[in-house]
Amino acid sequence: MELKGVKPAMTFELANGETYNICGFVNSKISDNQLLISDFDIFNCKTDELLLESLSQNCFVNFKDGVLEITEMGLLRFGNNWEYETVPLGHRKIYFDEDIIQNIIKRPDFKNHKIDQNQIDEFMLELENVAKTYKDEELLTKIEKLEVLALIDNEKAWEILLEFRSYFKIESNELIEDTLFESIERIKKQKK
Repeated sequence: MELKGVKPAMTFELANGETYNICGFVNSKISDNQLLISDFDIFNCKTDELLLESLSQNCFVNFKDGVLEITEMGLLRFGNNWEYETVPLGHRKIYFDEDIIQNIIKRPDFKNHKIDQNQIDEFMLELENVAKTYKDEELLTKIEKLEVLALIDNEKAWEILLEFRSYFKIESNELIEDTLFESIERIKKQKK
């Protein structure tokens, strides 16, 4: 199947003999069986049945030995001085076994990411002691920092993120709302 005139980025065959097409926005084609792709769908070539719809940005896709592996990548502020790092946000394996297509999802354990405790303390103190009026750019950065702290199980950061609008007395702001929603949804996914 072609998605709105777009040729498949990759075609693969599972052990059940069925072939599937991956259609999406290819960022980099590493080989015939490996690519970096975003916003993609996977369809059965014969039936056009949708096997997977992904709205993820930047996924590494690898097909080897009958197994399709998809690793969702993202930029989070896990680095020194809150620098961005590219980290895996989720890993999925799709393969045919025991007469059905297996679709196994594994979420990463962010507790292994270490953020300097002084850096955390300084940031949390800043949230408590300063006037709660910020420019949009500063609020976006605060959301990103709270998100990584919540991902490593900092409950206070998670509480602030959930009450972000009232905590910072924010009026309606689409950019802040979208970023906040994405962060909260990403954390909820990881906590499952």
